[in-house]
Amino acid sequence: MFNLGKIGVDDYFKNPEEMNLLMCRLEELVNENFFRDNEYFPSIDITENNTIPPIILRAIEYTRKNYFLIKSARDICNHVKTSYPHFSREFKRHTHLGYWDFVNTLKVERAKWYLRESSLLIKKIAYICGFNSYHHFNKVFKRKTGMSPIRYRKLIRKENIKNGHKLSKKVI
Repeated sequence: MFNLGKIGVDDYFKNPEEMNLLMCRLEELVNENFFRDNEYFPSIDITENNTIPPIILRAIEYTRKNYFLIKSARDICNHVKTSYPHFSREFKRHTHLGYWDFVNTLKVERAKWYLRESSLLIKKIAYICGFNSYHHFNKVFKRKTGMSPIRYRKLIRKENIKNGHKLSKKVI
């Protein structure tokens, strides 16, 4: 377990539950188990006979590891050191996927994992996965999956009960 008290992080949190979420998130990042498991990453269809430019590869790698931190186009463009119009055009050309669609897919896939594997409140899951508002999370989740996060969790729990599996009580 990490000791974040020395760097003053606990000053930013009002209750122990939020600190617990931060600790769990940091452990996950350090272990990088999520990042090694391609199940959670949208597949990227790469144009045949075309090599992906290093700028796009760096963007994909950075985004997969930091999707929950990326809040604006400036974040990714600063990392790959290019302008957003150029980056956006190149990303779409080489992956056949808009950059923000890619980011939102990562966030939703991770949210689905939390909905399946934890008993965290859906609002907390939205926050952990990098959404700034619960309303926006619901909207994006429904667009990507065809159902609300609440409905998704209920369906998963129903399937688990039907198949004899128990929902993990742990907070990841």
